[in-house]
Amino acid sequence: MSFNTFLFSTICFAWNTSIIKNAIRINVKIKNAKLILKKLEERNLLTWERGQGRGHRSVLTFHKNLHDTVLSYFDDLLNNEKVAEAMNLLKEKLPIHIKEELANRLYACFGYSADEQNKEILKIPLPRPLSTLDPALIYVTTESHIARQIFDTLVLYNGETKSIEPHLAHYWEASNDYQTWPLYLRKEVRFHHGRTPTAEDVIYTVERLKEIANPWFLQDVKEVISSSPLMVTFHLYKPDSLFLHYLSLANMLIIPYVDIKIHLILL
Repeated sequence: MSFNTFLFSTICFAWNTSIIKNAIRINVKIKNAKLILKKLEERNLLTWERGQGRGHRSVLTFHKNLHDTVLSYFDDLLNNEKVAEAMNLLKEKLPIHIKEELANRLYACFGYSADEQNKEILKIPLPRPLSTLDPALIYVTTESHIARQIFDTLVLYNGETKSIEPHLAHYWEASNDYQTWPLYLRKEVRFHHGRTPTAEDVIYTVERLKEIANPWFLQDVKEVISSSPLMVTFHLYKPDSLFLHYLSLANMLIIPYVDIKIHLILL
């Protein structure tokens, strides 16, 4: 049990308390319980009047009430970006009204906001650090979901209808032998930094992905060419009627060919 968990558990017990009984109750060794109380005294959070001898109770006098102590500690966790510890605090045995206030403060830290420079910020809680946001290297659902909020694929796969839907590409064709796939890009979309995606970005994405990861679903791609800025054609070594499904995968999120070193943050 953590130092602060013991603090809150202790506060929730009676003011006139037996250190031995409470230490056993919350599964803390008596020696550690006394060390924790000493630290609390040093931080001026309580006064500990030690009971001397068998049967004499110790008296704990807290300098702040439960509400103020918990909220102060909770705010410190959020200010230091210790979100996991803050969320765990909501699991403690605290009064409902305090839990509700903590939850409201936690929710207020997340979501969309803008800083003083009008920079858009989206904060969401995650159970672990992200390994990467590079589409070529993502293989975990969480990273895939976050990356899809930053980049887009040429097409989307609709799991409910089990069909391919337009996305960056608004239209496509397929040759009779399913070895040639022309796709036509939308005109009105833009990358986050303002530039319109072109066929050159698609070609760069494919070539970079093959060089970095060489995924199985691109091994039958013979070449990717462009006859105009908004048209890109995939030529395959052999027929593949499911090729559009591969273009909907997270690894095929389209990235800007020149600006990638500046605008893509690899974690």
